[in-house]
Amino acid sequence: MARHRTSRGSVSAHPSPDNRRAALPPAPEPEPDELDHLMYALRDNLRRADAFITTAEGQIEEPRRRDEDESEEDGKLRHRMRIEYLVEGGKLAVRGALYTAQQLEAVIAAHRRRA
Repeated sequence: MARHRTSRGSVSAHPSPDNRRAALPPAPEPEPDELDHLMYALRDNLRRADAFITTAEGQIEEPRRRDEDESEEDGKLRHRMRIEYLVEGGKLAVRGALYTAQQLEAVIAAHRRRA
């Protein structure tokens, strides 16, 4: 089987300005009746982050399985990409939880102003 050139070989170690992640926009002030929905979204994002991180830990600790028709380098790359995917998913879930926490703070502040 012929070896394929991977697209990862040309990726630089340092992110360039065009591929850096943009900061989250400031949290808009939600309606006060959204408190239950925001709490559900926060819990959901935290559960997803926990699931991604726990799975990534398991993948790191687990010995790599190698297919018969797979080279050592391809196996390492596939294992690394799987872990990168899980870590990125965990980061996105944490970012979502932080965004939801900002929205919750806005709802609580709005309630305090009315009280």
